[in-house]
Parts: sequence; C-alpha cells; structure tokens
Amino acid sequence: MKLLWLFFTVLMGCACSTTKSMQLTAPAQIEPIVQRFVADCRKSLPENVCSPPIKLYISINTITEDGVLGQCTTYREPFDDIKFIEIQPNVVNSYQLWAVMYHELFHCVLNKPHYDTEYDIMNAYESPDVTRILYSDWDFFVQRVFQRE
Repeated sequence: MKLLWLFFTVLMGCACSTTKSMQLTAPAQIEPIVQRFVADCRKSLPENVCSPPIKLYISINTITEDGVLGQCTTYREPFDDIKFIEIQPNVVNSYQLWAVMYHELFHCVLNKPHYDTEYDIMNAYESPDVTRILYSDWDFFVQRVFQRE
C-alpha cells in the first residue's frame, strides 16, 4: 500500500525560549488528534512534559506484524530524539483512530508502558468492544493515563 505523505510541520510546545519544543510532521487528518493530545496533557502535566524536545514523524503505513494497529519507534541521535509513529491504513478511516493515536502518543511522547487493565487506552490488545467503552467516557480514561507515574 502506498505511503500517504500529506505532511506539514507544526511546532508545538513551551513558550519559553530555553526549551526546545516538539517538532511534528504528520498527515493532515492526524494533526488535530495530536493537538488535542497535547491540550489534554496540559490539563494534568507541566507544559514542557507535554511537548518534549523530540522530532516526531507520523505516517500511515502498512505494518507487517500481524494484529499491530500502530507502533512507536525511537532513534537516539547525539542531539535529538527522533520518534516515528506508524498507523495501519485500515485504522485511519475507522472509529479506532483516536484510541490508537493516543495509545502511540502516550508511548512516544510520555514514554508510558502498556497496562494490563482491560479497559485502558494503554492495554496492548485493543478490540472494537474495548474501544467503544473507552469512547463512552473518553476524558476519564485519558486523564487516568496522564495521571499515572
């Protein structure tokens, strides 16, 4: 499947001049999700935590590993952390997109691990039934992850 690269760059982050902010390159339909993620994060955490000095690239790409809807990969450079999020094409036009994107953003931006809680955005195994429950009280489930250590 062809890689969809309708990219634009958005700088998001701290207004202070001493901190580099996150640099985002993402397809147009993903950008509002990332903006909402950062806004939700800022409700619970300091601004510099919600927009760390990383370069984040998001693409819509076929992932060859069975059952994987999205993945976060980190490359450490001498002066930058570069992170990539790949999302399966079949997720982009589905109701699962927000849950998968938040899950991967929690990994890439905040280094959150998987949790075994059944109804949790950070559960490693997402199903349509679980996603419907997450959406039924989205703000509660999102803030619960932000507030975890």
